[in-house]
Amino acid sequence: SLGGCSYPFSRELTLSWEQTLTLADRALYLAKAGGRNRWVALFEGAISEPERFYAQATDDLAAVLESGQLMQFDSVTAPVLRQTRSAS
Repeated sequence: SLGGCSYPFSRELTLSWEQTLTLADRALYLAKAGGRNRWVALFEGAISEPERFYAQATDDLAAVLESGQLMQFDSVTAPVLRQTRSAS
């Protein structure tokens, strides 16, 4: 399982690398909750209250995801890229 997010997390929201690592850790737990061999990445969404975002994200991640303040990409819902083989 793998969880991640970008650093710096946002151009408009200043999070320390420790805070960003905490968000990546939350993403890891989302991946683990979904089953084996999964990945989850969290990205900035439409953050409505930047001064409260981190506290909200660490307190109730599901609500922050539902509100669109965070976007989640994962191995289940991400589009699958398939490599085509040429006939020999």
